[in-house]
Parts: sequence; C-alpha cells; structure tokens
Amino acid sequence: MDMGDWKTRLRSEFVDVRGCVNVSREVRERLDSGELVRLSSGVAVPASIIEEVPQYQRDWARSFAVGAVAQTAVVTGRAAAHLLGMWTVNQPMPQVSMLTHNPPPKPTRQPDVRYVRSRFRPDEVVQGQHLSTTTPYRTFLEIAREAGFKHALVAADWLLYSRTLIAPQLQHLMRTTPRFHGIGAARKAVQYAVLGPESAPESYTRAVLIDAGFRNVLSNVWIDSTRYRVDLLVENALIIEIDGNMKYIGPDVDTADVLLKEKRRADTLRNLGYELIRFSPHDVESNPASFLSTVHSALNRARR
Repeated sequence: MDMGDWKTRLRSEFVDVRGCVNVSREVRERLDSGELVRLSSGVAVPASIIEEVPQYQRDWARSFAVGAVAQTAVVTGRAAAHLLGMWTVNQPMPQVSMLTHNPPPKPTRQPDVRYVRSRFRPDEVVQGQHLSTTTPYRTFLEIAREAGFKHALVAADWLLYSRTLIAPQLQHLMRTTPRFHGIGAARKAVQYAVLGPESAPESYTRAVLIDAGFRNVLSNVWIDSTRYRVDLLVENALIIEIDGNMKYIGPDVDTADVLLKEKRRADTLRNLGYELIRFSPHDVESNPASFLSTVHSALNRARR
C-alpha cells in the first residue's frame, strides 16, 4: 500500500485505545473531553488533526483504523479503494465496509462499520502488515454492491488506467463472477469501462452522464485540426472540462498566463463550432443534478 507523507503523518497521530491496552488516565480524559475522537473501536486521533484534513484523508484514516483492529474481517468496498490507492469519488462515506464469513455479534461490532456476509477466497485478499483488504477486482465488485453504478465505473476505469487489468481480463472476470446483490451495477460498469479517463473526477463525470442516458461520451479526445485534447466530448458537440483549483494557484503558477492560454484554447474550440463548459470536481460530485441541467442547456445551444 502506498504510504504518502500525509498518510505517515496521520498514522503518527493515532492513539491505541483498545480495551486490552492499559489506557492511561490522560488518554481517557482526552477521550471524555472530545480532544481525542475515535476512528474505530481501538484507534483514536486528536480532533484538531482529523478535522483539518480533507474528506478523502479522513476516509482513509477511518478505513485504516477499522481494518487495523479487525480480527478476521477484511476491509472492502470504498474503504478498501482508499487503502489500495484506487480512484474514489469524493463524496461522504457513511460506513466502512468489512467482508466477513461470519459477522461478529451486534454488541461487539465496531460503530459505523457495515459487515457484509459473503464468501471470499484467500486469493481475493491482500494481506498487509497492519491490515487486510480485498483485492482490487473484489473491491470493485463490493463498491458496486455498496454504492452502485457510478462509483463502480470509477473503480472499473481505474482497473484499466492502472493496468491492474486489461479490458479482456476485466470482461472475462465479470462473465465468470457468481451472482450477487449489485451484479447489475458491476456488469454495467464493465460494459462502459474505458482506458480514456485520467482521474477520478473525469471518470465520475462520465459516469454521471452515462447514468443520465448519454451514450456518446468520449474521454480525452484530440480535436481535429487543433493541438488540443479535451476531457470529455459529449454527442460530438459539447466539450466538458473538469479543472481543480491547483491548475490556477501555487507558488510556481502564473495565473494570468494560465487564464490567457485557457481563453485562447476555448476561443479556438468554440470557433470550430463546439460548445464548451467547465466544472470543478466539487461541482459535479456535490450536485450532479445541477451539473446535468447545465449540460442539457449547453447541448441545446450547441445544436442550434
């Protein structure tokens, strides 16, 4: 598992609060006062630390903390995707999903943990030093079960982008996967998975469009007679660009130059007859309905 600097820093703040550990009076007082907050039944972290980090880092920390104190269950679904470095959608993750042959009795279950009773083979588990997760493909299946088609397509696109699997392998695995609750979402995700998207926001935006009924949605397309490649081309008429703030800010970024180049690019594409709209990843992830409304309006303009 990739241990980036922020992951190392977060883990260094973890406090062991398992019942089998002789927890000091100071730690108990910090828990009672709210200075420490539990990430799982056995791991806490300073509230001031966890409240300052982005959502995806909080989700990673919760997933790690739950998995680290699990006895036999393995982390799966969106939580496992965070730990494995797979693409994930930056939306709230209400629970950490754990795959298990036999869920523990309710009184002993960890809070905010979803236990999935299901068969799994030893070769569907990645054994880590501190915890275990499902393999990327099994994780994709459990994301389909847990969160549906759009999240599953993001995971399936990552399987291809990362070269974890090539398309024929992914299709073969899907054909031979036994039925389970959520297999329809998984099959649809495999049907639409492509190598084109280069980030989770691009993949999720494409998933939102497909889920809304659009079929001609191409990723990272070179526009003829130009030197420009666009994030998404819809119905051969509408260009959608997904840009985060990092493109415009930073010590080494000339914002004025970036904006000028962006305008020249947009002018060239519009002069060729394309309609062009831009969104941040947050725009799409936080309000897909508003995004789709804008897309429909822009397509109507493009077709006039």
